[in-house]
Order: sequence, then structure tokens, then C-alpha cells
Amino acid sequence: MPELSDAQKVTDATSTTDQTEITAAQFLRSLIVTIVVGKGSKAQSFPIYKDLLTTHSPYFKACLNGAWEEGKTNIVRLEDDNPKAFEIVANWLFKDPTAMKQTDITNKTVVVRYKLADKLLMTQLKNNILDGFQAFQLAKNESCSIGWLDHLCSKGLQRTALYDYCLKSYVSGLGAPEVKCAGDMFANAAGSLTNEEAMKDLITMMAKFMQQRWGDPRKETGCVYHDHSDGSSCSVVRGVKRRHE
Repeated sequence: MPELSDAQKVTDATSTTDQTEITAAQFLRSLIVTIVVGKGSKAQSFPIYKDLLTTHSPYFKACLNGAWEEGKTNIVRLEDDNPKAFEIVANWLFKDPTAMKQTDITNKTVVVRYKLADKLLMTQLKNNILDGFQAFQLAKNESCSIGWLDHLCSKGLQRTALYDYCLKSYVSGLGAPEVKCAGDMFANAAGSLTNEEAMKDLITMMAKFMQQRWGDPRKETGCVYHDHSDGSSCSVVRGVKRRHE
């Protein structure tokens, strides 16, 4: 399996992902490839149309259309990833309306799913996951805890829209005692931030909040916390909510 954790390597190997929808004719012509997720007895296989994968994921486009072994065997192995999380990816690709259902969201699953979508460079899916998380927190009357920030840093998600949202959610929640502080399972033993950059981000955000006193980030609409690095617009984003600029 090629090392694709560095998004730049994938960008060099592929052009910008085409965000147009797959036609029925393309389905009939498309090969079916196998995505093997997990290790050993816990591994699960997902047969998916190649065109569907390569259209929505530069990661799979690089794997399957490049000169690597995956392009020859049409088998991609994601040994370090969670099969349950990949089910969300597969369902989303096939436009399953229940793929992002709010009742299936928990604090832990959000991070696992978002990290996988980030790894696969699926920006539209990342946006949908974050939309669903905002709705989930609003319904539960929860805000992110300081443990969230540490946890996201430990997962390499510090410079993502999810991190930005959680940072703003935590700071906003400090001034709203009626809002529950969720995500204690992410707190470290000391109950404080261990990441120096995250601490700087937190101090900066708290200073901004003192000056601006913004509203509830869980209720913000538009593209405030969306990633459009692939050139897509919210009008083509699929999921529990469709946000238009």
C-alpha cells in the first residue's frame, strides 16, 4: 500500500477531483474494486464501483489510476482503519439517506469518521460529518470539552474544520453554563491541554470571544466550517443538511 498520508503526494499524482455525478452508463462500464478495511479476522471487504471511488476521492484516484499495485489488482487495503467508519463512506457514496443519520452519531464516531474522510481526501463527506455533528450537539445541548482539542491534536486533525468548530464550541460553551460540556472521554489525566499549539489557539480564540461575543456555533449556517479545498461548492454536498451559499 503506498504511503498517502501526505496530501501533497496525492495532489502531485492526480488532478483536482471531478465532482460531477456518476451516470448510469458509467456504472455499467465501471469495474468493481475491493476495499479491504481492518486487519485479520476483523477485516471487512467492500465491493464498490471504481468510478464512484475515483470521482469522489483523490486518494482512491491515486491508488487505482496510478502505477501502484492497487491499480493492477483493483484491491485497496486500509488495514489501519475501522470497518464501521468505512461503512459510512460506502453508504455516502451510494447516496444512502440514512448514512449520516443523527441517531448514529456519538462523540467518538465523529472523530473516527472525520479522520477517515480526511485521509481519503473526501471533502464533501467531511462537510457532511461536521454538519451532522453540529446538529447532534444542538439536539443534545452539548458543547465540546477541552479534551476534544487535545484528542484532535493527537489524531493529526489540528488544522481541520472540525478542530476549528470544536475550538469555537468550547470557548462559546464557557459563557453558557446551561450547555453541557461533552466529550470527557477525551480528557487526559491532567484534565488540561498538553499540545502547545492548541493552547495558543485556545488563548487566541478566548481573546476574540471577549471582543466579539459571537453567537452559538452549533447554529451557524453557510460554509463557516466547511472545507472546499477540492473546488466543490455546498450546492453539491450530500448529507443530512444541504447548505447553500
